[in-house]
Amino acid sequence: MFRPTGCKLFLALMLQRRVIVVLVGAWCVSTAAHALESRPDLKPHPAALPNTHDPGEVDKPELVSFVVKDITQLPGIVVDETEATLIGKWQYSTHTPPYVGLGYLHDQKSGKGESSVTFTPNLPNAGIYEVRLSDCYNVRRSTNTPVTIHHAGGERTVRINQQDIPKHDRLFRSLGQFRFNADKQGWVRISTDGTDGKYVIADAVQFIPVQTKVLRTGLQIAAADSKPQHYKLTARASEIDSRVKAHPEIGFLIETTDGKPADVQHAAVDTRVAPRGKLVIWLMSHNEQLFDRINSYGIHVIRPHYVCRSSSPLRWLGGNELSSNFLELG
Repeated sequence: MFRPTGCKLFLALMLQRRVIVVLVGAWCVSTAAHALESRPDLKPHPAALPNTHDPGEVDKPELVSFVVKDITQLPGIVVDETEATLIGKWQYSTHTPPYVGLGYLHDQKSGKGESSVTFTPNLPNAGIYEVRLSDCYNVRRSTNTPVTIHHAGGERTVRINQQDIPKHDRLFRSLGQFRFNADKQGWVRISTDGTDGKYVIADAVQFIPVQTKVLRTGLQIAAADSKPQHYKLTARASEIDSRVKAHPEIGFLIETTDGKPADVQHAAVDTRVAPRGKLVIWLMSHNEQLFDRINSYGIHVIRPHYVCRSSSPLRWLGGNELSSNFLELG
């Protein structure tokens, strides 16, 4: 039975470009120590308008127990609104618990599209962090608040519904996992465009180091790279494995009739993005823009040579050794 051997070796070549590292507990310990050492005493942000509510004046007393006054008790690196950069008019409030620290900020339902709050962490280590946002939920909140995460791989903007109850202790909602460089190179920004008629809330952002996940029995791994970047690989199947031969009777060619390579294979992975432990095998013509989009989700992608033939390649996959290997990696 014919098997496109070069494809299997190309997959192995790609996997060699993935740098695998076991995350050690000391990294997480140093993160917690850094948070404790660098945490200043909380004082109201000087650029924000003062709270107009009296102490104890709250709309939902049953939620007061979820308030976290001492933010050093929270895991990871927490950036409170007291340390954020404010643009536009923001006002303090404690009227709607729960919240973190002294209280939270709201945009007064004004200055839409012009106001923002930017949270910049001082991260002790480069790596993958889960980003969580604290914003006290209420029916008066925006349902379409834009939040931009600036990470090592670029920027991503998500829209969140601040009326939804956060999953983490009714306080924090997850924005996803992202790779960040060390120090103050990343940030999270809450904006107000597209939120007319509703309050936008800014309270705190939490950066939690992502520990290892068991992807296979007995193996704890997470993708890492000393120099995170977007890898785009190409190689000819016939150069990877000299056993690869043309089979023109089934449309499997090494060169076209005019002498151009017909066995070029493609692979791509972006180590700047938190990995999902998934591999996509693309069975159509190479599409670089599509590969970029797949990589932006933390997913590896390859396009092997056997898809170059004119008829459907799917029958080559059914029940053979190669398809089983691919399924393991998915």
